[in-house]
Amino acid sequence: DEMYSLFLEAAKNAVEEFKILKEYAPNDPWIYMQLAYSYRDLKMPEEEKEAYEAILSLRPNDHEARFNLGML
Repeated sequence: DEMYSLFLEAAKNAVEEFKILKEYAPNDPWIYMQLAYSYRDLKMPEEEKEAYEAILSLRPNDHEARFNLGML
């Protein structure tokens, strides 16, 4: 239980860090993928979906993003 709480706190911190990075590099698909993974960890499907859609707007042929979006 304590480890899971620490994990969730780390994922929340990661989201905040990636949001900052997104401000500096808004066209970097890697940042959106990291956000999507963090949102998945936090069970935030709407935000995860938006991150995958952002990736696909930058790289329409990104098979991993398309697959993950389909699985979501």
